[in-house]
Amino acid sequence: MPRKKIIVAGSGHGGLCAAILLAREGYNVTVFEEREKSELGYDWEDCIYLPEFDFAGLRPPEKMLKPFFNSSYLNPAKTVKLTDDAVSPVRLRSVDRKDLIAFLTDEAEKAGAEFRFSEKVLSAKCSGNKVAGIVTEKGEYESDLVIDAAGMFSPVRASLPAGAGILRDLPENNVIYTYRAYYRNTGILMNSPRQTTYFFHCKRPGMDWFITLDGYIDILLGGFYPLTQGDVDEALQDFENDFSFSKNDRIRGGSFNAIPLGKAIPKFVCDGYAAIGDSASMVEPMSGSGLGKCMCAGKMLADTVISAGDYELTTERLWRFEKDYFRSFGRSSFSDYTIMSMLKELKAEDIDYFFEKGILNQSVLKSKNFKGFSAWQIINVGISLAKKPHLLSALAFAGLKLSLTEKVALSFPERYKEDEFEKWLKIYNRI
Repeated sequence: MPRKKIIVAGSGHGGLCAAILLAREGYNVTVFEEREKSELGYDWEDCIYLPEFDFAGLRPPEKMLKPFFNSSYLNPAKTVKLTDDAVSPVRLRSVDRKDLIAFLTDEAEKAGAEFRFSEKVLSAKCSGNKVAGIVTEKGEYESDLVIDAAGMFSPVRASLPAGAGILRDLPENNVIYTYRAYYRNTGILMNSPRQTTYFFHCKRPGMDWFITLDGYIDILLGGFYPLTQGDVDEALQDFENDFSFSKNDRIRGGSFNAIPLGKAIPKFVCDGYAAIGDSASMVEPMSGSGLGKCMCAGKMLADTVISAGDYELTTERLWRFEKDYFRSFGRSSFSDYTIMSMLKELKAEDIDYFFEKGILNQSVLKSKNFKGFSAWQIINVGISLAKKPHLLSALAFAGLKLSLTEKVALSFPERYKEDEFEKWLKIYNRI
């Protein structure tokens, strides 16, 4: 019997990883991408755990892997700096997204996957609640499975039938707006901190960073509301005041983008369909990345498809992909999402208070939750916040949500049964 036809809509990292692994197993894989090959990938760098490359079985050439440096965190008033030493930089690397996309695309082509560049995907092709292929600007194509790697605003996910039970649009409050650019490092800055993350930089809700590297400066602005050029100019001027670099010496980048805030959508598979990457909101908002998570998801999806053998790829058979993902990454995703959601509701002076009173400290950074607190510290936090009931309420609410993250991840249903999923969904919606 001929191997199944797999369509990958878009060239996201997770979709390409699945394409490579499935093509190697003899599946008929076609990737549809609206851009040219040379245009793929954001013009920036991100971090990834080496074990995630190993899990996916797709370690790129060593020359692509650059050193990664842990970040120091600075409060809006710049009175307290904390350093996150929870993970060893030895296990982390920084990779250029364009280089990584080029590597994954080449590997997919070597494995036998076909690419249709400059062909825009318009929608899913459905038969009832089943996804039977895609519609592009050049025609219709049938498949046994559509892997949706078309990003946060995926036209495939947006066109799914209501009966599929998948969110067609990501919630409006589930977005981070970014600006990313690289500036020349003349060498004057080599003794400055390698990476500094600013909370509520210039009192703008969000997180920015300034990274000093050999030859260039990496600047990211991240906000909970759409950024303006005025926001960029103000932030760059403040960085220039702190580090004496030249904001007029930009090497590359300078683009505005939107990425999911986190918390993968609760259901991302249905008959003949699986979303992956930004299309399913698989990101790591606290680190500004999600590359490794998406590549691991690609491996999980490929394993799920292969395990189905010649059987039809129904919701029930694709459920293993959801289960493996949530049980592996659910807790970290939910924790990051909860922390970022709390930040979104606070003001700059609130963040200063958390830093200056030690409520946000090294132990919290390490664990990304409140398990690092001793009983005595919890009492002191309560005393510190007694005169600020709105902060006590925000912290208590976030703590309650964080306490649910492990339960939500580990209790994801073993098999797809609608009543069990609905029961789980009620807990999910509390985060």
